[in-house]
Amino acid sequence: MSIFLVVDDSAVDRMMFKGLIERVAGYSVVEAENGMDALDKLAAWNPDVVVTDLQMPKMNGLDLVKQMRLDYPKIPVLLATGHGSNDIANQALELGAAGYIPKSKLSDLLIPTLRNIVARKNCEAHFVKLMECGRELRYHFVLDNNRDLFAPLIDLCKSTLEGVSCLEYLDVIRVGIAIEQALHNALFRGNLEIPAEVAVPFGDEMASDDLRRLIKEQLQSPQIAKRRIEVDVTIDPTEFVCVIRDGGPGFTPELAKDLDDKQSGRGLQLMCVFVDEVSFNAKGNEVTLRHAYAARHPEKMNGKPTAPRAEFVIGRLTSVASGKQVELRLKKLVVGSSRSCHVALSGSDVAKHHCILRFKKDRWYVTKMPGDHILMVNEKITDHVKLDSGDVIQVGGKRLKLEY
Repeated sequence: MSIFLVVDDSAVDRMMFKGLIERVAGYSVVEAENGMDALDKLAAWNPDVVVTDLQMPKMNGLDLVKQMRLDYPKIPVLLATGHGSNDIANQALELGAAGYIPKSKLSDLLIPTLRNIVARKNCEAHFVKLMECGRELRYHFVLDNNRDLFAPLIDLCKSTLEGVSCLEYLDVIRVGIAIEQALHNALFRGNLEIPAEVAVPFGDEMASDDLRRLIKEQLQSPQIAKRRIEVDVTIDPTEFVCVIRDGGPGFTPELAKDLDDKQSGRGLQLMCVFVDEVSFNAKGNEVTLRHAYAARHPEKMNGKPTAPRAEFVIGRLTSVASGKQVELRLKKLVVGSSRSCHVALSGSDVAKHHCILRFKKDRWYVTKMPGDHILMVNEKITDHVKLDSGDVIQVGGKRLKLEY
């Protein structure tokens, strides 16, 4: 079941979106009138994709994209643009929106575009599930002096961390930034020997014209051109270790301290802040990043710091009637009568896709799926509620006790 949040201040346009999307089996729509309303619905529903208009009162589509990048970075946003809004759409794309389509072409483009976004998101989710099966993953790369190779390498490390480690998403992002800064240091300060007083790109910024000329001059030297960056990564349920080694002459620890006080030393500062340990070899051309997350988050290791995440049990549902128990190992589960549900319940009074259980910040939440069926918690009808251990969820005639 895929849930789409449609955000538009026009009730007619929302009805048009809803009619097009819900023609597809397994697609369901939740509506919001503007960006502020959408943020409330995001907290309650956690949709798969947000489809938003740009021009709206209270909070427009551009501001919604900005806020979602901070609070919901994993939920893709598709923009529906009207006449004359292409410039704003381009700004939104730069801020991280997944794409946009003109409202005049909704009937032709909306469903194929949404299917493509959902397929990409599912592929990423399956990759994370594959990573959850890993006990220990090791990568070895030998990179040319090509900055374009950094992003896919970092994405691979982040996806692996999401699957294998107990880190929250924001912490995974921070480790990715530390890797990026170490790679930049290896390329610019190591292999290319760019002087410390010359500013180099901090993140994904473009290199200046002066820097590009300097790089071109440096690469005229056969000795510099043949240098490579070696990267060794080990990720297991207890820690992350990344060793990045360049072919340059290296630098002394004293120089590293000096860099901290300069524009070019921001990367070293971030590395030291975002991972537990940063160390250099004696020559100064190899850096080791170490992040021991299991030691800092023993409560998330379920008392077994060496156990893979795939073995974690973060809750249990017990049938009040039969005592049959279901262990909860995922942070998002669909409950209903369909065999596609994570928790499948028999009975004509149970909707095909009845409700969603979500685990967030060490708490479980339950949210009713769209439809006229009833969800109850502790004998009270609800659409969305935070759950305590011991609460009883009633789905149709089935009563399930949640313990965590």
